[in-house]
Amino acid sequence: LEYTVGLHGVIHPDFEHTNYLLGWGWNITNAGGNKFCWITWPRQMVAARERGLKIVHIDPRLRSAGPFADTWLSIRPGTDLAMALALSNVLIDAGYVDVDYLTKFTNAPYLVDEDGMFLRVDEVPQVWDETEDAPVPASEASVPALEGTFEVDGQSYTTGFTIWKEHVADYTPEWAAEICDIPAERIRTIGREFGAAASI
Repeated sequence: LEYTVGLHGVIHPDFEHTNYLLGWGWNITNAGGNKFCWITWPRQMVAARERGLKIVHIDPRLRSAGPFADTWLSIRPGTDLAMALALSNVLIDAGYVDVDYLTKFTNAPYLVDEDGMFLRVDEVPQVWDETEDAPVPASEASVPALEGTFEVDGQSYTTGFTIWKEHVADYTPEWAAEICDIPAERIRTIGREFGAAASI
């Protein structure tokens, strides 16, 4: 994550509360980075495993994760995005969608034009408020619609989540299996277990 969101944006698992961990492309036994020392991290991980944490290690190499991972997905190098798209497909298809979180804390309900730009009024992104049956500023919506296409001033706008859902519909586990060299049923199982463990 340091390469994705920067040195201060590293998101480490909350071992006290995490029930299912996708250890994706990093060594779960030699981690900790700038938040945990290499002594504290493994101790917290082992304690979490003792209380029932399940770890799925997604990496071309087993590394030293072997004794600590419940499952090792030996993904083909450079195919992580295909796996992520397939897992998104499985999660959405199985209904593991945190609607409350997505509508309150993300841009998933924002209305998007056909050109990919947000509908804005006075530079403020708009969402479709189901109680008003009209577009309103995202921060003022009482019940923002997460899914759907709506007409505003004769033009159609679709929610960001609907666009994402339609985008990942074709990225099935069968599609990813050919690319990642991981059986489709294993991808589907991991996605469903991950979604169930999220306790949405």
